[in-house]
Amino acid sequence: MLNNLFLLFVEFFKIGLLAIGGGMSTIPFLFELSNKHPSWFSESELSDMIAISESTPGPIGINMSTYCGVKVAGVLGGLVSTFSLVLPAFILLVVIARYYYLLEKPLVKSAFYGLKPVIVVLFSIALLNIFRLTFIRNGNIDLSNFNFKNDILETECLLGLLIFVLCNIFKKLPNIFWVIITGIVALFVF
Repeated sequence: MLNNLFLLFVEFFKIGLLAIGGGMSTIPFLFELSNKHPSWFSESELSDMIAISESTPGPIGINMSTYCGVKVAGVLGGLVSTFSLVLPAFILLVVIARYYYLLEKPLVKSAFYGLKPVIVVLFSIALLNIFRLTFIRNGNIDLSNFNFKNDILETECLLGLLIFVLCNIFKKLPNIFWVIITGIVALFVF
């Protein structure tokens, strides 16, 4: 039991430390975790976790870490995995608050600017992994059982992929345009 709690702490601390950009950026790390610790959860369970986390309030990374922790080591495991996922961000915020005046330095601004591509890559990996889990069967894309109204995760995946492609084609359009378009499409689809 103690070994499981320590392992949960270490694994989710690493995810919290490296998943920059929000909860969706934890998904590639969780795919890796499902391969590293298959007794914790499988890739198909991960897709169920994503669907459940998307439909419940709160950040997806927190919901998924709590789910995994409870599954592996009960309520205490859920607390440990959630705490360890949040701990790196808490430490970073304390350090940033302490040395806030340094953030105006060009080197620090450049470092934060350099993190943007990392966030895009993590989101892209998450989107492609969800697409692979959702639509690829026996090495082929299978849309035969797809229904826009009933398959919400699949619909979100397709719309996310479409918006991602369109954003890269029409790079000059402002971000708020894509937020509004996505909201309008979601109103009609869901």
